[in-house]
Amino acid sequence: MTEGDIPELVYLPTQRVRHGEPAANLELRRTEDGRTALLGYTSMELLVQGCGPDQPWIAVPAHKLERLYDAGAFDLLALNVELTEDMRHG
Repeated sequence: MTEGDIPELVYLPTQRVRHGEPAANLELRRTEDGRTALLGYTSMELLVQGCGPDQPWIAVPAHKLERLYDAGAFDLLALNVELTEDMRHG
């Protein structure tokens, strides 16, 4: 997938929002080599397929991912990854 293939909106898994919290926190994953990965999905259907139906999420404009990267929020973007059952919200 090239940069031109990324849609205007990207669906990002988040942690569950607890009562009283002002905003969702992105759900980041640690890679085997120690980098921080942000999972991104190019459609809602692919997010459900990759993370399961109970996954909280937010949709963000794709151009904002660069700002998150520049701020050090993540080291790499992993698109349309299918998580194993033990990594999913239940």
